Amino acid sequence: CFTNLKTLFHKRSCDGYIEIDEPWRNRAFASTPFTGYSQNDADFLGKWLRFTGIGGDTVVTSCLTVQTGATLVPIFIPFPLPTNLSLYPTNGTAKGCNENSFLVSVALCPGEFYVYKPEDPLPSCGPLGNCTAVGGCICNDGYEMPPDDPPTSTSYGCIGKKL
Repeated sequence: CFTNLKTLFHKRSCDGYIEIDEPWRNRAFASTPFTGYSQNDADFLGKWLRFTGIGGDTVVTSCLTVQTGATLVPIFIPFPLPTNLSLYPTNGTAKGCNENSFLVSVALCPGEFYVYKPEDPLPSCGPLGNCTAVGGCICNDGYEMPPDDPPTSTSYGCIGKKL
């Protein structure tokens, strides 16, 4: 009796992924003057993705130059990709060259291709701040960043305003 391995894999990983095939995702693509630059993949958080086509079929494993692959901050996966089929994905931390990071799951699927599931990143601005559209941090209403208290590696450093 044979079991269809594809049905056993992590829910929707190997059979319910979104195929990503845009050519601008190629690691050698460094042009910025096109409509829609820079790209933002926030809509893909929490979803299984398969990269195909000229853009490449695997993600990069080391830091690339900024503004590569049509993004301001390319990400990379510094941990080893799975080499065997498994019912459970490999989990690790993906990184950006700017020290941002987020969790990602990677699965090797039947047919020898990878799927990736980026998870919503932890807020780099801390629990009392928000990220701006250009990657900076601002404190929430009622909070401020004291001038003599610099940000840390895990939080922007917002505290309650003094009355």
